[in-house]
Amino acid sequence: MKYLLAWSRIILCVLLVFFILAMYLVTIPFLGRNIRRAFKFRKVCVRGMCIVLGYKISTHGFIKQHDPAIYISNHRCFSDPILALKYYYFYPIGKAEVEKYPLIGLGAKETGVIFVNRESKESRSLVKEAIRDTLKEGLSIFLCPEGTTSITQTTKEFKRGAFEAAVELKIPIIPLAMVYSQPEHDFWIPGDTLIQHFIRQFGKWRTSVDIYFPEHAFYGSDTMTLLTECQQWIDEKLILVKVPKHVTDLARHTLKV
Repeated sequence: MKYLLAWSRIILCVLLVFFILAMYLVTIPFLGRNIRRAFKFRKVCVRGMCIVLGYKISTHGFIKQHDPAIYISNHRCFSDPILALKYYYFYPIGKAEVEKYPLIGLGAKETGVIFVNRESKESRSLVKEAIRDTLKEGLSIFLCPEGTTSITQTTKEFKRGAFEAAVELKIPIIPLAMVYSQPEHDFWIPGDTLIQHFIRQFGKWRTSVDIYFPEHAFYGSDTMTLLTECQQWIDEKLILVKVPKHVTDLARHTLKV
């Protein structure tokens, strides 16, 4: 049953992306390309996907859109950016491989994604430039500063790049905490392929997640102080749901997502 449900959801999500993307593309000859308009089409698509995927979302607090800003979250599974996109407009940082995916890659390029090849030093440098250029244009970005998925109780060590940019450009960091109620089903378990992970997470009727929003944006003049404040805020939310030991024991493996 779980395989039938998961594959049905994959098909429905593909159809939804195709329909929304087609609607946006047919407007381009008349209205031209406009990233803010593309953001709106993408939000409609994401909200539809959240329904199709069976999310049961509980929100705690809320903070209005800040532009430019750097939005961050902990990284448990592939759908963390999808949940964030339900509430805000920004450029996510995505894997370079996604750009090559049929339909999904086109949709990502048209609606604003900055692609990075993590194995390429040149690509990482270009992404840093793209992030700064995007922020200077008054637009926001989203990334997961852990760099990879985490199945431990709290977050892995945060990478400094986003916080250095925030300090340099004097813009805020907006941390979000994604707290999944069933870690053994919702986390991307080391060794799983994307399809295996998708079936585990969305082969059940409901995926319950609590999303925590900060009461205020985080500013700072020191990179490590800003990083520590944001990481501690997220970790305080993550400890509200116990991650079973048999799940955290798998943390000795490494999985890049």
